[in-house]
Amino acid sequence: DLTFSIPVTDDAAFEGGETLGLSLSNPTGGATLGSMNTAVLIITDNDPAPTDTNNYIAQPGQLQFSASTYTAAENCGSATVTVTRTGGSDGVVTVAYATGGGTATAGSDYSAATGTLTFDNGVADLTFSIPVTDDTAFEGSETVDLSLSNPTGGATLGGTNTAVLIITDDENPEDNEAVPEYPRPQLIDTLASPTGTGVPVSGAIKATFDLDIYDVGNIAIRLEYGAIVNTIYGSITNNQLTAPYSSLAYDTTYTVTIPAEIAQSVIYGTINAPISWNFTTCNPPDTNPPQLVNSIANGGEIFLTYDKPLDEKSVPFPKDFAVKVNSSEISVISIVVTGKTVTLALASKVTCGDTVILSYTKEQNAIRDLYGNNAANLTNRVVLNPAKPQAINMSPYGSGVISVFIPAGAVKDVADHALVKDYGFTFTTEDQ
Repeated sequence: DLTFSIPVTDDAAFEGGETLGLSLSNPTGGATLGSMNTAVLIITDNDPAPTDTNNYIAQPGQLQFSASTYTAAENCGSATVTVTRTGGSDGVVTVAYATGGGTATAGSDYSAATGTLTFDNGVADLTFSIPVTDDTAFEGSETVDLSLSNPTGGATLGGTNTAVLIITDDENPEDNEAVPEYPRPQLIDTLASPTGTGVPVSGAIKATFDLDIYDVGNIAIRLEYGAIVNTIYGSITNNQLTAPYSSLAYDTTYTVTIPAEIAQSVIYGTINAPISWNFTTCNPPDTNPPQLVNSIANGGEIFLTYDKPLDEKSVPFPKDFAVKVNSSEISVISIVVTGKTVTLALASKVTCGDTVILSYTKEQNAIRDLYGNNAANLTNRVVLNPAKPQAINMSPYGSGVISVFIPAGAVKDVADHALVKDYGFTFTTEDQ
């Protein structure tokens, strides 16, 4: 063995790691060059990085796999794995890589790969290869665990410092006499997904499987109605697939289709067939305000009945109403909203036949329906308050038709509850 020396200058400037190419040539005396006739000398910097803002601070970067999952067919020969350098590329840095673990067997399914990647100054990505063995046995998909470690030159490991290589089988299971019955992912839950009717026009398609499945990226799901086909994209977390959607048509039946190749477990393969189900979107939102149907005074209360259910949590304030009875103001002391009815409790009772005038001005808590549509204001509305019932054309003698009219507020029970509507009837008298 012989050696030679290369003088190295120790300057005072921080420059990061630097490299120098070495080569051998022109052998004599019958000698030949071996395969290692070139090499790289790495000169590491022993100067501290500057800390003031007027000097450049080197950014060696972070080293990590370019993806969390790589896929290679069993007959590909070798799988290529990329390691990236982000957040800076100053100086020379290195990182160690290794295979080990997973369901594949080193030596029979693949050849173990270990080594060190050297990133020169400015280099952002490098690759290494893993030889893959093409055997004749059907084994299903198998996995190889990948890892990075021991970064140098000031670089650090990024978040994706471990990954999985999936080796897919190229054998036909029918060519093997004894084929293991591997379970495939089965759909077990779509309860969180839109099903049935009245589904919102914006939401998410969700499907849960009995096995963990891996994210193949850009997961395309068909969402179609009639001849219109939409494609939405989702993601996978463990055993759940989620695909957001928005701005669907109202009152429309859609068909969701999850392709078989999407739901693929890490080991066992895809689902047997595509999965489909239907749902119908909701009707367009109601934008019509509630309309007042009738208003009736009954003793110490006024009942306002609207044409649709009201929001019982939106209760107006008593000051929003003005009530006059025979031109005299009566205060409203409390309000209750139930179903389609607003009940006003008055400070004093109203006598049958009195003239009752009601006004209402909506403020912060308006009378509104379940869709948030506010009822209109009321100005000097005459409230129904019939007089006491009177018999018309009644005679104890002779014959004739007698008509009777009973206003709703004229008859009450012991709890002061009035009839809910007016009643009328006729009868015929005979001669004595």
